[in-house]
Amino acid sequence: MKNFGLIKTKIEDKLVESYSNNSIKNELKRFKSLVLENRNALQLYHLYDNLSTPQGRNDEDSKLFLGEAVNMINNLRKTTNLEKINEWVKDIKSENRYSDIDTVVEGKVTKLDLIVASKKNIVENLKRKKETKDVIKLPLKTMLKVANKTLSEAISSLDEKEKTELTSILSLSSDEFNKQFGELKENTIKKLESLLTEQADAGLTTKVSETLNRVKSEPPNNLNFYKLQKLNESL
Repeated sequence: MKNFGLIKTKIEDKLVESYSNNSIKNELKRFKSLVLENRNALQLYHLYDNLSTPQGRNDEDSKLFLGEAVNMINNLRKTTNLEKINEWVKDIKSENRYSDIDTVVEGKVTKLDLIVASKKNIVENLKRKKETKDVIKLPLKTMLKVANKTLSEAISSLDEKEKTELTSILSLSSDEFNKQFGELKENTIKKLESLLTEQADAGLTTKVSETLNRVKSEPPNNLNFYKLQKLNESL
Protein backbone atom coordinates (compact mmCIF):
# COMPACT_ATOMS: atom_id res chain seq x y z
CA MET A 1 0.00 0.00 0.00
CA LYS A 2 1.53 3.27 -1.15
CA ASN A 3 0.65 6.92 -0.96
CA PHE A 4 -2.23 6.90 1.51
CA GLY A 5 -1.90 10.68 1.45
CA LEU A 6 -3.04 10.72 -2.17
CA ILE A 7 -5.91 8.37 -1.32
CA LYS A 8 -6.97 10.65 1.54
CA THR A 9 -6.79 13.67 -0.76
CA LYS A 10 -9.04 11.93 -3.29
CA ILE A 11 -11.52 10.96 -0.56
CA GLU A 12 -11.76 14.57 0.59
CA ASP A 13 -12.14 15.87 -2.96
CA LYS A 14 -14.77 13.26 -3.78
CA LEU A 15 -16.85 14.27 -0.76
CA VAL A 16 -16.51 17.97 -1.61
CA GLU A 17 -17.52 17.27 -5.20
CA SER A 18 -20.54 15.30 -4.02
CA TYR A 19 -21.91 18.37 -2.23
CA SER A 20 -22.18 20.24 -5.50
CA ASN A 21 -23.84 17.41 -7.45
CA ASN A 22 -26.18 16.43 -4.61
CA SER A 23 -24.79 12.89 -4.22
CA ILE A 24 -23.38 13.50 -0.73
CA LYS A 25 -25.80 11.12 0.99
CA ASN A 26 -24.61 8.12 -1.02
CA GLU A 27 -20.95 9.12 -0.81
CA LEU A 28 -21.09 9.51 2.97
CA LYS A 29 -22.53 6.00 3.19
CA ARG A 30 -19.57 4.73 1.17
CA PHE A 31 -17.17 6.73 3.34
CA LYS A 32 -18.72 5.21 6.46
CA SER A 33 -18.50 1.62 5.20
CA LEU A 34 -15.06 1.89 3.58
CA VAL A 35 -13.25 4.17 6.05
CA LEU A 36 -15.12 4.74 9.31
CA GLU A 37 -15.95 1.05 9.71
CA ASN A 38 -12.49 -0.10 8.57
CA ARG A 39 -10.44 0.17 11.76
CA ASN A 40 -7.01 0.26 10.09
CA ALA A 41 -8.07 2.69 7.36
CA LEU A 42 -9.62 4.96 9.98
CA GLN A 43 -6.40 4.93 12.03
CA LEU A 44 -4.39 5.84 8.95
CA TYR A 45 -6.84 8.63 8.19
CA HIS A 46 -6.47 10.08 11.69
CA LEU A 47 -2.69 9.75 11.69
CA TYR A 48 -2.43 11.72 8.46
CA ASP A 49 -4.83 14.29 9.90
CA ASN A 50 -2.70 14.66 13.01
CA LEU A 51 0.55 15.00 11.08
CA SER A 52 -0.89 17.68 8.81
CA THR A 53 -2.55 19.78 11.52
CA PRO A 54 -0.75 22.58 13.44
CA GLN A 55 -0.55 21.57 17.11
CA GLY A 56 1.67 24.13 18.81
CA ARG A 57 4.27 21.53 19.84
CA ASN A 58 7.88 22.37 20.58
CA ASP A 59 10.66 21.22 18.26
CA GLU A 60 11.60 18.09 20.19
CA ASP A 61 8.01 16.95 20.71
CA SER A 62 7.24 17.54 17.04
CA LYS A 63 10.13 15.33 15.93
CA LEU A 64 9.18 12.58 18.39
CA PHE A 65 5.52 12.83 17.34
CA LEU A 66 6.48 12.50 13.68
CA GLY A 67 8.69 9.47 14.37
CA GLU A 68 6.03 7.63 16.37
CA ALA A 69 3.31 8.41 13.84
CA VAL A 70 5.41 7.19 10.91
CA ASN A 71 6.15 3.93 12.77
CA MET A 72 2.44 3.40 13.36
CA ILE A 73 1.63 4.17 9.72
CA ASN A 74 4.24 1.68 8.49
CA ASN A 75 2.81 -1.03 10.76
CA LEU A 76 -0.71 -0.34 9.50
CA ARG A 77 0.46 -0.44 5.88
CA LYS A 78 1.29 -4.12 6.26
CA THR A 79 -2.23 -5.15 7.25
CA THR A 80 -4.54 -2.63 5.58
CA ASN A 81 -6.38 -3.52 2.38
CA LEU A 82 -7.35 -0.38 0.49
CA GLU A 83 -8.45 -1.92 -2.79
CA LYS A 84 -12.12 -1.01 -2.31
CA ILE A 85 -11.26 2.55 -1.32
CA ASN A 86 -8.96 2.89 -4.35
CA GLU A 87 -11.77 1.66 -6.57
CA TRP A 88 -14.18 4.17 -5.01
CA VAL A 89 -11.97 7.20 -5.70
CA LYS A 90 -10.26 6.08 -8.91
CA ASP A 91 -12.13 8.66 -11.00
CA ILE A 92 -10.87 11.58 -8.91
CA LYS A 93 -7.88 13.51 -10.22
CA SER A 94 -6.14 15.26 -7.34
CA GLU A 95 -2.79 16.73 -6.40
CA ASN A 96 -1.54 15.02 -3.26
CA ARG A 97 -1.93 17.43 -0.32
CA TYR A 98 -0.10 15.01 1.99
CA SER A 99 2.93 14.36 -0.21
CA ASP A 100 5.40 15.26 2.55
CA ILE A 101 3.96 12.55 4.79
CA ASP A 102 3.94 10.01 1.96
CA THR A 103 7.58 10.82 1.14
CA VAL A 104 8.67 10.22 4.74
CA VAL A 105 6.57 7.06 5.10
CA GLU A 106 7.84 5.60 1.83
CA GLY A 107 11.43 6.27 2.94
CA LYS A 108 13.27 5.50 -0.30
CA VAL A 109 17.05 5.85 -0.10
CA THR A 110 17.02 7.45 -3.55
CA LYS A 111 14.83 10.23 -2.14
CA LEU A 112 16.94 11.01 0.93
CA ASP A 113 17.09 14.75 0.26
CA LEU A 114 13.34 14.86 -0.28
CA ILE A 115 12.75 12.91 2.93
CA VAL A 116 14.82 15.39 4.95
CA ALA A 117 12.98 18.34 3.39
CA SER A 118 9.59 16.72 3.98
CA LYS A 119 10.42 15.99 7.62
CA LYS A 120 11.35 19.62 8.13
CA ASN A 121 8.06 20.74 6.56
CA ILE A 122 6.01 18.44 8.77
CA VAL A 123 7.85 19.42 11.95
CA GLU A 124 7.47 23.13 11.20
CA ASN A 125 3.76 22.63 10.66
CA LEU A 126 3.38 20.69 13.92
CA LYS A 127 5.11 23.56 15.73
CA ARG A 128 2.62 26.11 14.45
CA LYS A 129 -0.07 27.20 16.86
CA LYS A 130 -3.54 25.77 16.46
CA GLU A 131 -5.90 28.07 14.66
CA THR A 132 -8.89 29.23 16.67
CA LYS A 133 -12.11 30.44 15.13
CA ASP A 134 -13.67 33.48 16.74
CA VAL A 135 -17.44 33.74 16.76
CA ILE A 136 -18.30 36.94 14.93
CA LYS A 137 -21.73 38.53 14.65
CA LEU A 138 -21.99 39.50 11.00
CA PRO A 139 -24.28 42.22 9.63
CA LEU A 140 -27.50 40.86 8.17
CA LYS A 141 -26.52 41.84 4.63
CA THR A 142 -23.34 39.78 4.92
CA MET A 143 -25.17 36.77 6.36
CA LEU A 144 -27.67 36.81 3.53
CA LYS A 145 -24.84 36.91 1.02
CA VAL A 146 -23.18 33.92 2.67
CA ALA A 147 -26.46 32.03 2.78
CA ASN A 148 -26.80 32.42 -0.98
CA LYS A 149 -23.49 30.69 -1.67
CA THR A 150 -23.49 27.09 -2.78
CA LEU A 151 -22.41 24.52 -0.24
CA SER A 152 -19.44 23.48 -2.33
CA GLU A 153 -17.93 26.95 -1.96
CA ALA A 154 -18.14 26.78 1.82
CA ILE A 155 -17.30 23.13 2.53
CA SER A 156 -13.55 23.67 2.93
CA SER A 157 -14.15 25.95 5.92
CA LEU A 158 -16.67 23.78 7.76
CA ASP A 159 -15.83 23.07 11.38
CA GLU A 160 -16.67 19.82 13.20
CA LYS A 161 -20.00 21.16 14.49
CA GLU A 162 -21.11 22.06 10.98
CA LYS A 163 -20.03 18.68 9.61
CA THR A 164 -22.06 17.00 12.36
CA GLU A 165 -25.08 19.09 11.38
CA LEU A 166 -24.70 17.94 7.78
CA THR A 167 -24.46 14.31 8.83
CA SER A 168 -27.65 14.62 10.89
CA ILE A 169 -29.50 16.00 7.87
CA LEU A 170 -28.29 13.18 5.65
CA SER A 171 -29.33 10.51 8.14
CA LEU A 172 -33.01 11.56 8.08
CA SER A 173 -35.58 9.27 6.50
CA SER A 174 -37.39 10.60 3.45
CA ASP A 175 -40.61 11.35 5.35
CA GLU A 176 -38.81 13.00 8.26
CA PHE A 177 -36.64 15.01 5.87
CA ASN A 178 -39.66 16.39 4.01
CA LYS A 179 -41.44 17.18 7.27
CA GLN A 180 -38.48 19.04 8.78
CA PHE A 181 -37.70 20.82 5.52
CA GLY A 182 -41.28 22.07 5.26
CA GLU A 183 -41.32 23.32 8.85
CA LEU A 184 -37.91 24.98 8.46
CA LYS A 185 -38.94 26.64 5.21
CA GLU A 186 -42.18 27.96 6.70
CA ASN A 187 -40.40 29.31 9.76
CA THR A 188 -37.70 30.99 7.67
CA ILE A 189 -40.26 32.62 5.38
CA LYS A 190 -42.08 34.06 8.40
CA LYS A 191 -38.85 35.51 9.78
CA LEU A 192 -37.94 37.07 6.42
CA GLU A 193 -41.43 38.55 5.94
CA SER A 194 -41.26 40.03 9.43
CA LEU A 195 -37.81 41.40 8.73
CA LEU A 196 -38.98 42.88 5.45
CA THR A 197 -41.62 45.02 7.20
CA GLU A 198 -39.06 46.36 9.67
CA GLN A 199 -36.38 47.46 7.21
CA ALA A 200 -35.89 51.10 6.24
CA ASP A 201 -32.71 50.58 4.22
CA ALA A 202 -33.73 50.25 0.55
CA GLY A 203 -30.71 48.17 -0.39
CA LEU A 204 -31.21 45.76 2.46
CA THR A 205 -34.95 45.54 1.75
CA THR A 206 -34.16 44.48 -1.81
CA LYS A 207 -31.72 41.86 -0.56
CA VAL A 208 -34.21 40.45 1.94
CA SER A 209 -36.91 40.37 -0.74
CA GLU A 210 -34.63 38.49 -3.13
CA THR A 211 -33.75 35.98 -0.43
CA LEU A 212 -37.43 35.53 0.46
CA ASN A 213 -38.34 34.77 -3.15
CA ARG A 214 -35.46 32.32 -3.44
CA VAL A 215 -36.46 30.49 -0.25
CA LYS A 216 -40.08 30.20 -1.44
CA SER A 217 -39.01 28.60 -4.73
CA GLU A 218 -36.34 26.18 -3.48
CA PRO A 219 -37.19 22.47 -3.71
CA PRO A 220 -36.41 20.08 -0.84
CA ASN A 221 -32.91 18.61 -1.17
CA ASN A 222 -29.87 18.21 1.07
CA LEU A 223 -28.12 21.32 -0.19
CA ASN A 224 -31.16 23.55 0.24
CA PHE A 225 -31.89 22.08 3.68
CA TYR A 226 -28.41 23.00 4.89
CA LYS A 227 -28.47 26.51 3.40
CA LEU A 228 -31.97 27.09 4.81
CA GLN A 229 -30.87 25.91 8.24
CA LYS A 230 -27.88 28.29 8.26
CA LEU A 231 -30.06 31.19 7.07
CA ASN A 232 -32.73 30.48 9.68
CA GLU A 233 -30.16 30.45 12.48
CA SER A 234 -28.79 33.82 11.39
CA LEU A 235 -32.14 35.61 11.39
